[in-house]
Amino acid sequence: MSLNDFIHPDDDDELPDFDAPAAAGHRETAAQVLPVLAMEASFSKSTARLLEHGQGIIILSLPHRDWSDLIVNGLRGLEKRPYVCVALERAKKQGVLQRVGEDHLRQISDGRSVVYVSPDPEGILDQSVLAAADTTVAIRPMTAALLRKLIRKVTGGIVRGVTDEMARLQLAVILACVRPELTAHQCVARLRRAVARSAPPPSAQVPLLTELPLTKPIRTWSDRMLADLRSAAAGTMAPVNLVFGVLEGPPGT
Repeated sequence: MSLNDFIHPDDDDELPDFDAPAAAGHRETAAQVLPVLAMEASFSKSTARLLEHGQGIIILSLPHRDWSDLIVNGLRGLEKRPYVCVALERAKKQGVLQRVGEDHLRQISDGRSVVYVSPDPEGILDQSVLAAADTTVAIRPMTAALLRKLIRKVTGGIVRGVTDEMARLQLAVILACVRPELTAHQCVARLRRAVARSAPPPSAQVPLLTELPLTKPIRTWSDRMLADLRSAAAGTMAPVNLVFGVLEGPPGT
């Protein structure tokens, strides 16, 4: 794959209008197609040229840590492969979480670009990396339009019925539902079933933790815990870094 794919992307309308899977072995999987589409949608012409012709330091900010393997594989498929550093979380040294990536900066002297891949560059990468970077590119999250294009590229068929709810499914679920041996209609049907099965249960009629009359120390602890849980759910913090606590005593104490 050349970075010309990003500078001059193919016109999706040129794909054949039929709803039948291609012959086995002639179409790439969703895992192979998606990183190309995501980078195509996110890269500017200057970023693409920097990767292909220059020695640059580029930071790719992921929508979620689940995207890391896909984007790395996409970068490794380029004709001029950059050096790739994946930074999913801070490193713990002597019990202290430290920023990462500084030791990879020297790879720029090898004559190729260095690409940092991270779901939270500002919170994970070393300040020296953030300062030295030529550009930071946010990989766009999955959207209904991107999912529609993915299905069409993988199956070759006309795609109808893709919704925003389908685009918000977990990435692993989307990749499992979009397969080259299926028709576009079958892919959408599987995504629709996945949305139906992932619908959240009715919310319980109980007060939220933020609404409880807590003492100041407990309020401080609970607010931090909720923030950490949100970070873990978003993929910007590893669950192992969550601070565990045990509360004991009669209710209200």
